[in-house]
Amino acid sequence: MKKTLPILLAIAIVSLASNCNRKEPLCCEYPIGILDLNFKATYANKPLVINKIYDYEGKKIRFTRFQFFLTSDINYFGDAKPTGQLSRVPIANLVNFTDANDSLKAANGITLKLNMGSGNYTSMNFDLGVSKTLNAKLPKDFTPAEPMSDGGNYWTDWKSFIFVKLEGLMDKDGDGRFETGITLHTGGDEALATMKFDKNYTIQELKTTNVNFELNVNELVKGIDLATVSSTHQVGASPIMKIMMGNFTTALTLK
Repeated sequence: MKKTLPILLAIAIVSLASNCNRKEPLCCEYPIGILDLNFKATYANKPLVINKIYDYEGKKIRFTRFQFFLTSDINYFGDAKPTGQLSRVPIANLVNFTDANDSLKAANGITLKLNMGSGNYTSMNFDLGVSKTLNAKLPKDFTPAEPMSDGGNYWTDWKSFIFVKLEGLMDKDGDGRFETGITLHTGGDEALATMKFDKNYTIQELKTTNVNFELNVNELVKGIDLATVSSTHQVGASPIMKIMMGNFTTALTLK
């Protein structure tokens, strides 16, 4: 399933007076193309279907919610135009798999659409979570169209947005009832995870370029016993949050 979310990154060109003059305006203008970032979540090597029953170390589990904020900074290097400094306005978008409740939706994944200046790109840097600058704000500081305006994505006690929500239910005793809730949330500046992907790709004017990612939930919860850690809102849960955010470095892969 494709979802068109608010633009993840707004790019504006800073004055390149040293490289061009007013008689050559195209020298300072970057035509726009589209970058589609597609994210697919998996569990047990298959697309993760929300509310589907899975095996977890001899127990049954079903995930009811999975989402994370992503703040992006994409490095730009243009070979056809003079290299100039770019002013980036970071925007945290929500990658939300919660509606992927059937096989087709899960297989399609979630797509973020970015307007990008045309040219050659060599890497992309993600903040998995909300950047420190944005995390100092409150939901009221954002427009209703932005996911950060949703108070349900903010935890007052943390004074932080909730970077990741992985929630589910577990049948611990095998009686067919999913009686144990699992709430793995991360937040706070110390939980921010930065990832860099080296990739050469080109954005062409009025054309779409696709980049695909896969997020392995098994790898994401590696080192966390879901049968005993039911909530990361508990006192002393910080080490668990750090494990989870650290796991992103291997759980999220560029395909």
